[in-house]
Amino acid sequence: MERLFQSFLVPSALPRHGLKWIYRPRTARRRRELMEMMVDLRSMGADALIDLPAVVVIGGQSAGKSSLVEAVSGINVPRDSGTCTRCPMECTMSSDATSWSCTITLRIGVSNNGREQKPMIVPFGRTITDRNEVEIWLRRAQTAILNPHVPSSSFHTKTIEELKDTKNTLKFSCNVVCVSIKDPDATELSFYDLPGLIQNEEADTVALVKGLAEHYTKKENTIILTTIPMSDDMENQQSMTLAREADPTSPWKDVADRRRFGIPGFVSDISRLLIQLIEEALPRLREDVDRLLANCNRELDALPLPLTNDPQIEVLERVNAFCDVFKSFVNGSHEDKRLAQRNRALYAIFKSEIRGTAPDFRPFEKPEEYVPLDDIEGDMILTKRAPGVSAIGINDVRKIIKDAIGWELPNNVPYQAKVNLITQFTKLWVTPSERCLAAINNVLAEVIDDLISIHFGRFRVLEDYVGNLIRIQVNTCKAHTQNAVKTALDLETTPHYTQNTHYLQTIREKWLTHYRVVRSNPIQYKARNPIQYKARNPIPQKARSKTPELRESKDDTDSYVKAVPEFKEYPSPKPLKTNKQRVQEVAKSFGSCSVLDYPEKEKPTSGWGVAPIPILAPPWYPSSPVVTPEVEAKALMALAEAGYPNLKVSDLSRLLPPDSFEEELIVMADVRAYYHVAYKRIIDHIPFTIEHGLHHALAKQLSQSLLVSLLTDVASGSNFSDRMKELVSEDASITQKRVMLSTRKERLSDIRRRLVTFSNST
Repeated sequence: MERLFQSFLVPSALPRHGLKWIYRPRTARRRRELMEMMVDLRSMGADALIDLPAVVVIGGQSAGKSSLVEAVSGINVPRDSGTCTRCPMECTMSSDATSWSCTITLRIGVSNNGREQKPMIVPFGRTITDRNEVEIWLRRAQTAILNPHVPSSSFHTKTIEELKDTKNTLKFSCNVVCVSIKDPDATELSFYDLPGLIQNEEADTVALVKGLAEHYTKKENTIILTTIPMSDDMENQQSMTLAREADPTSPWKDVADRRRFGIPGFVSDISRLLIQLIEEALPRLREDVDRLLANCNRELDALPLPLTNDPQIEVLERVNAFCDVFKSFVNGSHEDKRLAQRNRALYAIFKSEIRGTAPDFRPFEKPEEYVPLDDIEGDMILTKRAPGVSAIGINDVRKIIKDAIGWELPNNVPYQAKVNLITQFTKLWVTPSERCLAAINNVLAEVIDDLISIHFGRFRVLEDYVGNLIRIQVNTCKAHTQNAVKTALDLETTPHYTQNTHYLQTIREKWLTHYRVVRSNPIQYKARNPIQYKARNPIPQKARSKTPELRESKDDTDSYVKAVPEFKEYPSPKPLKTNKQRVQEVAKSFGSCSVLDYPEKEKPTSGWGVAPIPILAPPWYPSSPVVTPEVEAKALMALAEAGYPNLKVSDLSRLLPPDSFEEELIVMADVRAYYHVAYKRIIDHIPFTIEHGLHHALAKQLSQSLLVSLLTDVASGSNFSDRMKELVSEDASITQKRVMLSTRKERLSDIRRRLVTFSNST
């Protein structure tokens, strides 16, 4: 015993729950029941799930752990030079016996591939009744642990020499050799003896042993015992370092109570501490088990239920459900409006891009010096134009007309000139259309992928197989839609035709009037600071809102004509002045003083605006008069009094002097009017082409296509039933997770039942 006291110090770390050193008398039966319950819980694998109270013995290599274990347990343990203990040994002592006996079992909680599993209790050999046989059986049990691929029974008869010659598969193991000692003179106690901490080995081996010790010492309900040779400095021991890391506040070395020295006092004291710790931990253990069991049930509920349908029915039901949901996405009736809303947003962008291709006619010799004329009302300026659009001046249009002249008679503008100008903007529609279709395809691909995952993701084989069939059909519809969009664009190339002649004529007259007014007031349209330009707008915004002219809709800024109201007709009162005088006064108030000042030989002979005037006066540029609705109404009333009733505001531009570029202005107005007709046509035609050629066609064809492809392919195989089973075979990861959770639930239920049974029996 002299060596024992030299190599052993009493506990260096107390349990971390404020245990008091107050002895509470307990019957031997109560102690046995608590210890038996702990053994049962460990055999169920509870120590891998909850923090079970335990005593752990740690120390350096050759620090005297074996001497301590032998003194406490009364058995001989293997001793060799160097490291002897290479796996945890759990020693449980019970006084519930009439004679001494020992049984050894292997608790395999870690599988051969290194994964934790429900502990498997493997009986190892017979019950030992001779203390002298324990050492050889412990060697055999440890060797069996270190060679997991060899049946444990093959080690039952090996001698010490054979065991020493065995080349172990593992250097160390986490699996446990369990030693159960029954001795009528024993004190109820259970403890773990861990491999000794080493330093002079390979780095990975040193880390493995240290990690094994930390696995036990880091738990809150652990009483840590350290063994230190009396000849060594306590502060330099690795075991003390681990104890301090696990419990910085409790380690101690100064003991005033001498009764705690010696093996009997030590065993009694540690037993009392362990029993007290178990008593205090029981309520927390039950709470922890209930919490873990609830979490386990939630995770199980989150997994898909095991397949119960016939595989063929399962496949067909999922295909039909996918097709129905996709059809509702296309129709916009599904609660998820993603497809419809994102496509509408893309069509709005497409509309804006087509709007940006409008021809930029500026009826001046130097168009770059003037602001764009993007709206006949003058209150909407495009902020973004297509890259291919450039300003076209009056001389540019004249040159285009000249270049297009063939064998036309005089005073005939070549139709080809207008075709050339129309082509300039229709050819720009290809890029926005292709860009819109590509974006729509991306949205569709995202929706399709999500729906495939939702409806077939549970079965990986089915997801890959059906997903491939769906994407083939999607690509077919994409190719068809691409051709349909190209056809729709080709329709805008030739002929340039419309039956919407009323709108074409109305908008043409508007633009022609606008160009004429602009030509007569060039200073007003000079490029300048946008704020100054807005401030000098000839028609105030409030007044403009009351003007009964064609204007854009507040909800659709690209709608040029919302309504064409009837204009008021003014009566013709008895003239007090000559008609010529009154018309000249009206013309003067409207900003022109040269109207009707023609040479005598060129005076009109009858009516308003009869034959064209061959001798044209140069245009006169006034100083930006402000023409308000009141001025326009006054002019119409004066003209009515002069004998020209039933005129409209748009007719007032005819009071302006003839322009030498009248032909060019007419071409500008014709082309710009046709652009609006074609623009309104294409911004609907392309979206409809995409929707019907892609989404609706896919929704209509998908169900039949999938079923035909599925049944044709599967039926061509050797075994239809086996192929269907393969398609709905569950993903291995889900199966593994269900098995793991089911196993854990079973373990937790057993643990809970054992805890409840113990509580009810006390």
